[in-house]
Amino acid sequence: MICEAYGYVERGLWDPPQKTTHRKLCDLLCGGEHVSIAVHVHNMSPQSFSKIMRRRGKAQLNVSTSWTFSTSGRKDSQAFRTFQDAVQFGDRWRTLSIKEDTKDAVDFVLHHCQSVLTQVRGLYIRGEFEDESKETKSWPILASTSSHIPSMRVAKVPLGCVAYSRCLFQHLTSLCVRLPEKLDQPENLVDCLRNLARLKRLTLLASARFDLGSYRTGKVASMPSLEELELMFDDLDMDVLTCMLSCISCQNVRKYIAHFDPLFEHYEDSGSSYDETQKSRDFALNLWSFLGERFPALEDITLGMQDRFSWDEEFMSILTEPLDAGRWLFSRLSSLTFHLGEGKTEQQLKCSTLLRLAVARAQEENISDIHSVTIYGLSDMEVWLERSEFDAVRFYIPNLYIERTDYRSSWTEGWLFG
Repeated sequence: MICEAYGYVERGLWDPPQKTTHRKLCDLLCGGEHVSIAVHVHNMSPQSFSKIMRRRGKAQLNVSTSWTFSTSGRKDSQAFRTFQDAVQFGDRWRTLSIKEDTKDAVDFVLHHCQSVLTQVRGLYIRGEFEDESKETKSWPILASTSSHIPSMRVAKVPLGCVAYSRCLFQHLTSLCVRLPEKLDQPENLVDCLRNLARLKRLTLLASARFDLGSYRTGKVASMPSLEELELMFDDLDMDVLTCMLSCISCQNVRKYIAHFDPLFEHYEDSGSSYDETQKSRDFALNLWSFLGERFPALEDITLGMQDRFSWDEEFMSILTEPLDAGRWLFSRLSSLTFHLGEGKTEQQLKCSTLLRLAVARAQEENISDIHSVTIYGLSDMEVWLERSEFDAVRFYIPNLYIERTDYRSSWTEGWLFG
């Protein structure tokens, strides 16, 4: 490999560590084209941009706006002149990140760089306007203005942006889509997902309470290429979970990232008169069974951070033994990621359950062993377990990792490690 920075780019790390020696080597041998330039138009003058481009004329550009065009007089601003200059180098754009207060400002940015959108590999749109209950039809149609096949592979955008510019997103491999409270047509979500034949990773994101009637449809999006699925809803109950998963056929999903906190809150509020222990076990069993039916090929489960230690422990304990008739849930399960917790009792319970899980599955011939476990969100001062307890787990799970929250990317795992 002539340029080490090129290796980072090929692996999708668009902002690689820029060590001076590597950068100088890249400048010398590759013309600097593998070390991208961050163009923050809100704090970069046209003169500074011009100077950078003269010095590193082959470098790719990661262009971003941050509350830049949400005010009046935006066409007369220095930021807009820098943005216009950057558009002239559209063939170098690698990513575009738009963070604005209003949707009108987002439309303004997209309109003035529409000519280069087919060449952008990553598009990220966010802002306070996302919490509004906007209809998807209010998004502009971003038609291609060139003969280029769209290069976009990664996007984090509202659903309406995809719904009315499908040709731009048709080659995505990773999508995080924010869902509105209410759809204009029940089939809008399904129709969008049907168009993404190459998608390998999908995150459905929402912060508002759903109007489920607007989402219910008899249509199903077949997504045989999908390998990773994440659902991130502020308002989640079994009706929402069932509705969302019923409109997607993704039998080949290998990794499911679960944020169950809102689901537990709804469940606890429902109340019950019978034994709490049996109640929680029945609930966990029903949930796992439902997910097992939806994801028969599942190999990797990641659990979001939860307020109550009992849920992680209860959920994992169900996986330590077969159901009736000897059937195991998630027979291919080999990897787990979860939050170990902050108290000694909590950590010991989870650690002992994890050990039972590893031992039980290792003794079965027709199911996968647990090969890898990642425990996140801890610092050295928060680990209460003795080394011997970790050694016992590591005997059965050699790939045991403890990670601090800061080491995880919020872009990669949504809210989980944010």
